[in-house]
Amino acid sequence: MNAAGATLETENLNVYSGGTLQAAGGDPISIDSDSVTVEDGGVISLKDGSTLAVTGALTMGPGSILRLSANDYAAGDTLLSSGNGDLDVESATLEVEGGQANYIIENGVIYLTAVFDNSIAEALTV
Repeated sequence: MNAAGATLETENLNVYSGGTLQAAGGDPISIDSDSVTVEDGGVISLKDGSTLAVTGALTMGPGSILRLSANDYAAGDTLLSSGNGDLDVESATLEVEGGQANYIIENGVIYLTAVFDNSIAEALTV
């Protein structure tokens, strides 16, 4: 599913194995749902500085992936948020295209604490 600057209303949303929920274009996506669940093999892909806000619980199960483009984000940016504070992504894998990132979870929100561009790191090690 692709969406940009959109609000999706649904009772529950599941991203199954092989499926991707993608936000692109730098716009926020809001999902008005009791729960969003990303199963093993499912992906949330955030590009161009886009964000994803869920009104209910957001769960990313073991084997799920949170993917983002590092060049479009900076330390302090919000990636994902849960309106009821119920955010479980600690078993998900963070994949960063074009760099590396560290994050923290506070009160149902994922904030980036650092973003690294791999090209800079590679230049420093040569």
